[in-house]
Amino acid sequence: MRGTAQRLSYEATAFRMDFANQIIPQSESGGVGATVTNAGATLNQGLEGAIGYDLGAGWGVDANATWVPTAKFNSTKIVGGIDRNGNRLPYAPELTANLSVSYRVGGLKTSLGAYHVSRQFVDTENTVVESADGRRGVIPAYTTFNLNAHYAVDKQLSVFGTVRNLADRKYIASRNPDGIFPGAERNVEVGVSYKF
Repeated sequence: MRGTAQRLSYEATAFRMDFANQIIPQSESGGVGATVTNAGATLNQGLEGAIGYDLGAGWGVDANATWVPTAKFNSTKIVGGIDRNGNRLPYAPELTANLSVSYRVGGLKTSLGAYHVSRQFVDTENTVVESADGRRGVIPAYTTFNLNAHYAVDKQLSVFGTVRNLADRKYIASRNPDGIFPGAERNVEVGVSYKF
């Protein structure tokens, strides 16, 4: 469903994906050196939604989210003698969401956005406690902020800049297969665009 109503825009989607053989990130069952593995039958279902509102005077707010309450092994999945059927899939957060506030005046467009990822498992066992080597254990939820600006000098020339992870938040991006991998620290990108 998608639509608009005066200053409001919205869309919503319900989905159900019933895989016979879903390929997922490496797990212990994939063997040493594997980068992906066949999870067999899996079930993924949830909702996606987005909303935008023009506040007037150049201000706007936009939000979107994906909620996946079900992302599970849906068949017998025996690893080390234990059946993982019903466990949550690795790297499948229940919620990812974005919220941004924007301002536009003349040739200047700016926005400040927040990006949130809920906690997620990294293995078929759904291990919560961190292992000594960091390859197992839940990845905690995290939120980062991004700042963007774009200025059109004229019809041909524009300049832009982005600051990602504005607050320089330290967070874990992944664990398996190579141990803890940190998320990107604060970084800045600037550029110029010219249309001939």
